[in-house]
Amino acid sequence: MRYWMFNWLATLVFGIIIVLFTINLGPLANFLLTTFVGFMLAGATIQISLELSPRFYRYGYGLPLYHILNGGRHLLFNSHSRFALDVGVLLIYFGVFWTVVIITSILWMRRQERKIAKENQKKKTTEENLQTKSAKENLQTKSVKENLQTKSTKRNQQNKSAKNGYSIATIPRR
Repeated sequence: MRYWMFNWLATLVFGIIIVLFTINLGPLANFLLTTFVGFMLAGATIQISLELSPRFYRYGYGLPLYHILNGGRHLLFNSHSRFALDVGVLLIYFGVFWTVVIITSILWMRRQERKIAKENQKKKTTEENLQTKSAKENLQTKSVKENLQTKSTKRNQQNKSAKNGYSIATIPRR
């Protein structure tokens, strides 16, 4: 049972690392994850222990794969005595990466909300501009129509007076 729980914890740690890289880096995450896995495999004591490796490979003590392999050796062969340290390090990795994922997700959501708000503001201002333009155009067309109507009524009056033999100056007043 402990072996499967430890594998589950290892899967959670690697899963959250993948999520963190993917959320924050997008397409660049594929390259960086491949590089990260290469560094973990180089410093994880798969073939030679870190004590026998050159000092450069001592960075492997801080990577999760080192602790996963040592914890797995303890569970399978009962050969490693610092199992609690390995589980603790993996839990710390998971906790830290989980909080970072939550924080970055919140920041990305706020950024997206601001972007949507700006787009909505632009749409609103363009709609207002269109409405003011259409209102101005309506006023202009109304004034043009009124001018045409007044001109047409004057013409009608002139035509009626011309038919009756009256000129505009001699129209009788009632």
